[in-house]
Amino acid sequence: MSESLFCPGQSYVTDSYRDGHLRTFTGYPAMNDDVKKMLKGYAKKKKYSSILIFFLDSCGFDEDYSSFLMREFARGYI
Repeated sequence: MSESLFCPGQSYVTDSYRDGHLRTFTGYPAMNDDVKKMLKGYAKKKKYSSILIFFLDSCGFDEDYSSFLMREFARGYI
């Protein structure tokens, strides 16, 4: 199998939106301060799967939007 499955320029995630992901949504959902604090704590501990599970199961978001939100928390944008 090939070592890289990405197109040229898409082999890494950047801090901008040029990371190879197609988005059909904009913005962040409304979250209270306690939820943000919990999710920021997960991000600080690098428990990204917990963030993803929260958005998928508790919030009912689809996988694309949940992954986007997880990346935004990991980068510290939310």
